[in-house]
Amino acid sequence: MAIETNQSQVALKPTDYPVILHISDLHFGYDENLQTKDDRKKALDCLADRITNLDKSWHTKHICITGDIGYRGGADDYELAAEWLGSFLTKLSLPFASVFMCPGNHDVNRSIAEKHGRPSCSEEADKMLSLPLSTHFNDIFTNYIAFQENMQIPEYEMGGNEGTSSYLCGVRRPGDGLRFICCNSCWYSKDEDDKGELWIGAPLLRSLDSHGLICRRSDSQTIDIALIHHPKDWLADSESRTRGGRRVATFDDLARKAHVVLTGHTHDDLRLWDQNENEAYVCGGGASWASISHPHTFRLIQIDRESEIFRYRSFQWDASQLEWNEVLLNKPNSRFFQNKLERALSVACQSQSTPSGAVASIQQMEPATGMKELLYESQIEGAMNVPSGSVGPSLLPDKSLEADKIVKELIDKMRRCSTRGDYGKALACWETNSDWFSEKKAQVDAALAEELELLVEEITLYREQA
Repeated sequence: MAIETNQSQVALKPTDYPVILHISDLHFGYDENLQTKDDRKKALDCLADRITNLDKSWHTKHICITGDIGYRGGADDYELAAEWLGSFLTKLSLPFASVFMCPGNHDVNRSIAEKHGRPSCSEEADKMLSLPLSTHFNDIFTNYIAFQENMQIPEYEMGGNEGTSSYLCGVRRPGDGLRFICCNSCWYSKDEDDKGELWIGAPLLRSLDSHGLICRRSDSQTIDIALIHHPKDWLADSESRTRGGRRVATFDDLARKAHVVLTGHTHDDLRLWDQNENEAYVCGGGASWASISHPHTFRLIQIDRESEIFRYRSFQWDASQLEWNEVLLNKPNSRFFQNKLERALSVACQSQSTPSGAVASIQQMEPATGMKELLYESQIEGAMNVPSGSVGPSLLPDKSLEADKIVKELIDKMRRCSTRGDYGKALACWETNSDWFSEKKAQVDAALAEELELLVEEITLYREQA
């Protein structure tokens, strides 16, 4: 479940929940004149001050940079980046090991990249992006790699041969219940015609999976955060769209293995989170600096592993006031990470005691609250038809209905209430019918009962924090 919050909404006490700073598209080296260089310095200096002045529960522990650290991929770009990053980490009292990044299209040495062709189909891409990788990829990212080596940022594990590691893709685990997955969408980035021509590398994900470095989200004991520079619509068709009975799109495969996917590249204004095929939540990061004519943004994401939720806060640079302002995109919205429900469904489907009919009903169930694409408030208001009167006993007018049908009706009514933000009414609905559920629980499909209990837990948790 994700909760958008600001300081006035939730009085969070200091916790050990890790907080991730997501920034992107820094573009060091892109300075039209001394003024633009000064504008960048001011915005990035204020970034550290804005974070350190927040409540301690929102102080950053990990920094994720989703590409375009440099602008031309030259050594001079990364000298500027290193100077800023060293100062930034000092202000936040963080080590270099707290930084996780993936390459962007401006981290590519185009003079080398343009000499190499792109794959024309998924078969070619799978051959060209299999381990061991061609050495020319290191040449393309020479300065990007040297920058991280000089800053003593740890490499990612890649799988494959023992000891294989890289700055270009792989996995790192900082040891606090999180796992960061670096994906590279820029292997074949080289010009202004990149869109629709980019590949992540399906064999690279499969290698990480086969070596136990990543796994399907429902089996994971960690919260998995994936970093990739380009949004899904910039990838080649076979990487972005799964077609029935054919090769699974690499981005879809990544979304099955990650809880959150952080992207960059678009320089957009702040926007709501998306969800990829009811799987991972996808957050696009705007540029943290491009030029004065672009919107500049950053986000903080607080991970609560105990409750399996994440909270986030969004900020945008106000060039007229020279300050980072917090922006609340919409009213609070709750979403589940789905670990608990996925495990419950898996166990129920695999249990020999589960009737075949129950398995079928589980497979046809709607996703739990939050699995649908988020509606804007105006759409919710018009789409939901929640009665204004009591939602007490009248909710279940016919106690002769089968137990499963009654529970489905109860879940549906509670979802409608909670989607509108009326958590009190949703809990009143539950309290009216909780005794009946306790009495009839044995007659209810196990996965359906688990879904109801998780929904109650979610609504209760959010009402306490609202």
